[in-house]
This record gives sequence, structure tokens and C-alpha cells, in this order.
Amino acid sequence: MMDVYIHQMIPKDPYFMRRKAAEDKVALKVPNDQRQKFLSFNRKVLRFYCLWDDRNSIYGERRPFILHFYLEDDSVEVVEVYMFFVNSKSRNSKSVIPADS
Repeated sequence: MMDVYIHQMIPKDPYFMRRKAAEDKVALKVPNDQRQKFLSFNRKVLRFYCLWDDRNSIYGERRPFILHFYLEDDSVEVVEVYMFFVNSKSRNSKSVIPADS
């Protein structure tokens, strides 16, 4: 016959301990909720100032753009910036080209 001690501690099972730790880690993850993302990032925008340099082509030019990245729905907006020259006469008014040239 075998003697059993009442106050003896039961040994921990390593498999059960690893499984319990894995379950605890999974419970801490937050689900990917699009509504929660929309509410937390609503009206938050990243703005980048960009420059398209196409001067290597035959009629190339440099064009400035503004790129908006909306965090709420991961969308992108590209806005072209038009530069007007105040001191340039040809930009402010119409000019007539002579016919005898």
C-alpha cells in the first residue's frame, strides 16, 4: 500500500500552463473594428507637400501637389496647387498676338 500525504502540493502540468498562457494572450488582442477606427481617427489627416519634377521630358515642368491621407478610412486625396504670378503681365490679362508676324 502507498502512503498519501494530505498536505502535498500537486505538480503543475507544463502543457496546461503553456495553454493557459496562450489563452490569456489571445484574450488581450483587440478585434479589428472599423467603426472604432473611424471614431478614433475622425477628422485626422496627414498632409504631405509633393513636387512632380518632369523637366526631363520635352515640355516637362515642375508641378506642386498636396497629398492628404485620411486616417479614418485610409483614403488618399491628391490636390494640384496652382501658382499664379501676380507680377507677370501675360498671366493677368489677355494679350493680342499680331497677325503680321
